Amino acid sequence: TLISKVQPFYPHLDTIDGVKHIQVYAAKAGIIKTEEEIQGVIIKGIDKDFDWSFFEKNMVEGDVFQISDSVTSNKMIISKYIASRLKLNVGDRIVMYFIQQPPRVRKFEVAGIYHTGFEQMDKTFVFADIKHIQKLNDWTSDQVSGFEVMLEEYNDLEKLDDIIYNYIPNDLNSTTITNQ
Repeated sequence: TLISKVQPFYPHLDTIDGVKHIQVYAAKAGIIKTEEEIQGVIIKGIDKDFDWSFFEKNMVEGDVFQISDSVTSNKMIISKYIASRLKLNVGDRIVMYFIQQPPRVRKFEVAGIYHTGFEQMDKTFVFADIKHIQKLNDWTSDQVSGFEVMLEEYNDLEKLDDIIYNYIPNDLNSTTITNQ
């Protein structure tokens, strides 16, 4: 999916009562290859609006990284599951392959290792600068896969989903984490 991050609700959606934060993301499938192992992952590109608080609480080694407007960061955080499977440590360099025409390769450095306990997330996602995905997809800096909205209270999920749906343009849709 490709949408513009220039939207009437962004970044002002967090002024709605119960909404904690809104952030952009871009996602792309890729393959991390080490000398002995290979692992399919989804690289989740994040921007400087990313709220690191959840990951800061769940880092087991290393740290999160900063994103700036001008320079593309080559840092990445990976899960403990992926680190164990690929025998990777903080500071290690990663080569990631993207199956597209023509195939592309990117190099990253492991900045941190996280463990959330959410198996689906831990087995699947690595996090890096959104600018990598925008460049790989030939997108502009205003093009993203979507927006993530964090709530103050999980119990408000259904109620706020209805409210948020009414704030966004007709050509966009909202879905909750329980309906993905």
